[in-house]
Amino acid sequence: MSETREADGNRSWWKERLKARRVRAFDAALVGGRSHQAYLRKLGFQGPITTGYDVVDDRFFATEASRWRLAQRDAAHQPRPYLLASNRFIPRKNLPRLVEAFAEASASSTAHTRADLCLLGDGEQRQALEGLCTANGLPTLPAAPWDEQAYAGPAQEPRVLFPGFRQIEELPRFYAHALALVHPALAEPWGLVINEAMAAGLPILSSSNVGAAEELLDDGVNGYRFDPTSTASISLALLRFLALNAQQRQQMGQMSERLLAARCPTLSFGQGLCSLLGQS
Repeated sequence: MSETREADGNRSWWKERLKARRVRAFDAALVGGRSHQAYLRKLGFQGPITTGYDVVDDRFFATEASRWRLAQRDAAHQPRPYLLASNRFIPRKNLPRLVEAFAEASASSTAHTRADLCLLGDGEQRQALEGLCTANGLPTLPAAPWDEQAYAGPAQEPRVLFPGFRQIEELPRFYAHALALVHPALAEPWGLVINEAMAAGLPILSSSNVGAAEELLDDGVNGYRFDPTSTASISLALLRFLALNAQQRQQMGQMSERLLAARCPTLSFGQGLCSLLGQS
């Protein structure tokens, strides 16, 4: 089983030669998508290859997100609009550039198109990210969007929320109320967080160098791609999305659900394995 792409890192010839010798010893392969398949073929793998490796429990994220939306509908307070990024706070995830792009987009957007940014997760860069927010004039808050303290403050002042690391059982609530998922990674073999968000019915704003985005994101249909090395490109994608009306955003979220169900449903893992067993 493999989810490695040629674009995932710098390649040295001697490591590639050793890897090629290793993969040729296998009879069949289950991979995430087309770029993973192409990399195995370049290494000289000759056996059958099917996709379906990178899946999540779609039903869990869909039903739990729906439950949280219904529960929030009658609540006294509604969370302020926010864009969600869910990552470990490490350099490869490119969160500093996302913060800078968010600051640019917030300064350029009008009052009715502004939103908060929720950075879900934790890691070595947290303190630096909080400092970067302050340097860019973005207030920070160590809270989830529905926590009591998150309702305070000027309504149109964009903020960055830091709710910390959360267990998988809590994730659907963050998806349920978000406008979209933003995934700015410099490089990502797949990115299962995109599957989770799509199952929950969210539009996707993603780096173009992400395996899941290659397979599941149709630009302009269920979200937008951007160049992860360009702050301007990320900012433009945020602005394009925030300029959409509620109906257009909802349509993008519905397309995410359909594309995931068509291209990478939970069952595709078992189907891929069965296919390989039949060919081997």
